[in-house]
Amino acid sequence: MARKVFISFLGTNNYIETYYVFDGRQSTQPMRFIQEALISNLCQHWTAEDEIVIFCTKVSQECNWLDREQEGVNIEGLHSRIKQLHLPVHIDMVEIPEGFSEEEIWGIFDKVYNKLQKDDKAVSTCKCTARKVKEYFRKNTQKGYENLIFLSGDGLFFQQLC
Repeated sequence: MARKVFISFLGTNNYIETYYVFDGRQSTQPMRFIQEALISNLCQHWTAEDEIVIFCTKVSQECNWLDREQEGVNIEGLHSRIKQLHLPVHIDMVEIPEGFSEEEIWGIFDKVYNKLQKDDKAVSTCKCTARKVKEYFRKNTQKGYENLIFLSGDGLFFQQLC
């Protein structure tokens, strides 16, 4: 059976709690991260074979992946929030560069590609990132499209949510 993989990129914004609506149902409690809301809805019946992969820059790790203290208040990071969902899945954070150069963008692509296996069913929240990468490849090189086609031709399934 195909492994399910949740893929998302975590930013550096100061996320605030809000209620999320998914399939017409509002979350029962406010959540800081859209990833937490999606995981709590989409991954409830996933198994130990499945995986949640969050891609972070060094800054986003410090700001939002790890717990931190701000003005004397403990602020839970996304890692703690996901662990509190008590899902049997493997949770992985992959460090990525900022993506300010062609080399860094290819590095990000490689890191995403290397986390996936043939026949994976990947759920992604990366519409903005995918759009930026696609525009970059459209402007700069045909090779990028060949690699993206190879990625999708490998039997990988992507479902963009946003």
